[in-house]
Amino acid sequence: MLHDFFWGTVKLGLFLEYGVPAIVGIVVLISCLAAEGNPLSFKGRTGRKAYLIQYLVSLLIVFAAGLFNSWISVLVILVVGTGMYAAMARRIRDIGGSNRLAVAVPLLVLALTFVEVKAVSHGLAAVMLGVGFVPGGKNRVE
Repeated sequence: MLHDFFWGTVKLGLFLEYGVPAIVGIVVLISCLAAEGNPLSFKGRTGRKAYLIQYLVSLLIVFAAGLFNSWISVLVILVVGTGMYAAMARRIRDIGGSNRLAVAVPLLVLALTFVEVKAVSHGLAAVMLGVGFVPGGKNRVE
């Protein structure tokens, strides 16, 4: 019994020393990335070039993370996927869509991602990529 108590205390100490700072660091990093003008921000607008670059880099990162089978790759895919949807929402706002449309389209894409039909998922990928080629509005104020 004393042995179990000792090892439980050691595990708790290790978690408090290494686990808590790692979790806090991840939360701070994600909150900094979500500030306006950063990749995870849903606020503002995105031009065609910036959207296409972020989309293609995100696809490469998601593909590379998908090759590994660990919980870290799942975390990377979730964060990068959120950035992809945030960029798409900003791009929809830039081409003249409303805030509701900017939120609804990424949610629709996310909902249909889990559909087993490959034609639907390929079509949605084409739509997400196609949003990058539509010209945006001229210097309008939000």
